[in-house]
Amino acid sequence: MRAILAFSAVGSLREDIPPGTFALPTQIIDRTKGVRPASFFEGLSVVAHAAFGDPFSRRLVQWLEGPISRALADESRGVKVATGKCIVCMEGPQFSTRAESLMYRQWGGDLINMSVLPEAKLAREAEIRYLLYLTRSLPLLIVASFVRW
Repeated sequence: MRAILAFSAVGSLREDIPPGTFALPTQIIDRTKGVRPASFFEGLSVVAHAAFGDPFSRRLVQWLEGPISRALADESRGVKVATGKCIVCMEGPQFSTRAESLMYRQWGGDLINMSVLPEAKLAREAEIRYLLYLTRSLPLLIVASFVRW
Protein backbone atom coordinates (compact mmCIF):
# COMPACT_ATOMS: atom_id res chain seq x y z
CA MET A 1 0.00 0.00 0.00
CA ARG A 2 1.35 3.41 -0.98
CA ALA A 3 -1.50 5.79 -0.16
CA ILE A 4 -4.62 6.11 1.96
CA LEU A 5 -7.49 8.26 0.74
CA ALA A 6 -9.77 8.66 3.74
CA PHE A 7 -13.13 10.33 4.23
CA SER A 8 -14.93 12.12 7.04
CA ALA A 9 -17.71 14.54 7.90
CA VAL A 10 -16.57 17.87 9.32
CA GLY A 11 -17.90 21.08 10.78
CA SER A 12 -16.80 24.52 9.64
CA LEU A 13 -15.27 27.15 11.88
CA ARG A 14 -15.44 29.78 9.10
CA GLU A 15 -18.34 31.58 7.45
CA ASP A 16 -16.58 31.34 4.08
CA ILE A 17 -16.71 27.51 4.25
CA PRO A 18 -20.48 26.91 4.27
CA PRO A 19 -22.20 23.52 4.60
CA GLY A 20 -21.89 21.56 1.36
CA THR A 21 -18.31 22.71 0.66
CA PHE A 22 -15.85 19.97 -0.25
CA ALA A 23 -12.49 20.23 1.53
CA LEU A 24 -8.93 18.98 1.09
CA PRO A 25 -7.14 20.12 4.27
CA THR A 26 -3.37 20.40 4.50
CA GLN A 27 -2.78 20.91 8.24
CA ILE A 28 -4.06 19.48 11.55
CA ILE A 29 -4.33 20.90 15.06
CA ASP A 30 -4.35 17.93 17.45
CA ARG A 31 -6.73 18.38 20.39
CA THR A 32 -7.07 14.66 21.10
CA LYS A 33 -6.22 13.37 24.55
CA GLY A 34 -4.39 10.18 23.64
CA VAL A 35 -7.34 7.89 24.32
CA ARG A 36 -6.54 5.81 21.22
CA PRO A 37 -3.06 4.50 20.37
CA ALA A 38 -1.24 7.05 18.21
CA SER A 39 1.97 5.15 17.47
CA PHE A 40 3.01 1.70 16.33
CA PHE A 41 5.90 2.02 18.79
CA GLU A 42 3.89 2.43 22.00
CA GLY A 43 4.87 -0.10 24.64
CA LEU A 44 8.11 -1.02 22.84
CA SER A 45 11.62 -0.30 24.03
CA VAL A 46 12.28 1.50 20.75
CA VAL A 47 12.24 5.25 20.24
CA ALA A 48 11.02 6.33 16.83
CA HIS A 49 10.35 9.82 15.52
CA ALA A 50 8.29 10.55 12.41
CA ALA A 51 8.15 13.94 10.70
CA PHE A 52 4.60 15.31 10.84
CA GLY A 53 5.06 18.92 9.65
CA ASP A 54 2.91 18.21 6.60
CA PRO A 55 0.40 15.61 7.80
CA PHE A 56 -1.38 15.24 4.44
CA SER A 57 0.25 14.32 1.17
CA ARG A 58 0.60 17.51 -0.88
CA ARG A 59 1.04 15.32 -3.93
CA LEU A 60 -2.38 13.73 -3.37
CA VAL A 61 -3.99 17.12 -2.67
CA GLN A 62 -2.66 18.48 -5.96
CA TRP A 63 -3.66 15.32 -7.81
CA LEU A 64 -7.27 15.43 -6.53
CA GLU A 65 -7.96 19.17 -6.48
CA GLY A 66 -8.28 19.57 -10.25
CA PRO A 67 -10.53 16.56 -10.96
CA ILE A 68 -12.80 17.32 -7.99
CA SER A 69 -13.10 21.00 -8.97
CA ARG A 70 -13.89 20.08 -12.59
CA ALA A 71 -16.49 17.47 -11.55
CA LEU A 72 -18.22 19.96 -9.27
CA ALA A 73 -18.13 22.68 -11.96
CA ASP A 74 -19.66 20.23 -14.47
CA GLU A 75 -22.61 19.75 -12.11
CA SER A 76 -23.20 23.55 -12.07
CA ARG A 77 -24.50 23.61 -8.51
CA GLY A 78 -22.05 26.20 -7.22
CA VAL A 79 -20.34 23.75 -4.85
CA LYS A 80 -16.76 24.78 -4.08
CA VAL A 81 -13.59 22.98 -3.02
CA ALA A 82 -11.70 24.42 -0.06
CA THR A 83 -7.97 23.64 -0.10
CA GLY A 84 -5.06 24.68 2.10
CA LYS A 85 -7.26 24.55 5.19
CA CYS A 86 -6.44 23.52 8.75
CA ILE A 87 -8.58 20.91 10.49
CA VAL A 88 -8.89 20.72 14.28
CA CYS A 89 -9.26 17.16 15.55
CA MET A 90 -10.89 16.90 18.96
CA GLU A 91 -12.05 14.05 21.15
CA GLY A 92 -15.75 13.28 20.98
CA PRO A 93 -18.45 12.46 21.34
CA GLN A 94 -19.23 15.96 22.66
CA PHE A 95 -18.83 18.96 20.37
CA SER A 96 -16.68 21.91 21.40
CA THR A 97 -17.97 24.80 23.48
CA ARG A 98 -18.41 28.22 21.86
CA ALA A 99 -15.29 29.40 23.68
CA GLU A 100 -13.27 26.47 22.32
CA SER A 101 -14.55 27.07 18.78
CA LEU A 102 -13.55 30.74 18.99
CA MET A 103 -10.11 29.71 20.30
CA TYR A 104 -9.67 27.23 17.43
CA ARG A 105 -10.49 30.00 14.94
CA GLN A 106 -7.89 32.26 16.57
CA TRP A 107 -5.38 29.42 16.28
CA GLY A 108 -6.05 29.24 12.53
CA GLY A 109 -8.49 26.32 12.51
CA ASP A 110 -10.90 26.24 9.56
CA LEU A 111 -12.62 22.86 9.97
CA ILE A 112 -13.28 20.58 12.93
CA ASN A 113 -13.84 16.83 13.31
CA MET A 114 -13.17 13.86 15.57
CA SER A 115 -11.61 11.32 13.24
CA VAL A 116 -8.52 12.54 11.41
CA LEU A 117 -6.25 11.39 14.23
CA PRO A 118 -4.58 9.05 15.06
CA GLU A 119 -5.01 7.74 11.51
CA ALA A 120 -2.86 10.47 9.92
CA LYS A 121 -0.05 9.91 12.45
CA LEU A 122 -0.10 6.14 12.03
CA ALA A 123 0.01 6.48 8.24
CA ARG A 124 3.04 8.78 8.53
CA GLU A 125 4.85 6.30 10.79
CA ALA A 126 4.16 3.57 8.22
CA GLU A 127 5.47 5.90 5.46
CA ILE A 128 2.12 5.79 3.67
CA ARG A 129 0.81 8.96 1.98
CA TYR A 130 -2.45 10.06 3.60
CA LEU A 131 -5.23 12.43 2.58
CA LEU A 132 -8.77 13.24 3.64
CA TYR A 133 -10.84 13.80 0.50
CA LEU A 134 -14.34 13.64 -0.89
CA THR A 135 -16.30 13.02 -4.05
CA ARG A 136 -19.81 14.00 -5.05
CA SER A 137 -21.08 10.43 -4.99
CA LEU A 138 -19.77 9.84 -1.47
CA PRO A 139 -19.94 12.83 0.89
CA LEU A 140 -16.49 12.22 2.27
CA LEU A 141 -14.95 15.40 3.61
CA ILE A 142 -17.95 17.56 2.98
CA VAL A 143 -18.70 20.33 5.43
CA ALA A 144 -21.76 19.15 7.32
CA SER A 145 -22.37 22.13 9.61
CA PHE A 146 -21.23 25.58 10.58
CA VAL A 147 -20.30 26.24 14.21
CA ARG A 148 -22.40 29.23 15.34
CA TRP A 149 -21.51 31.50 18.23
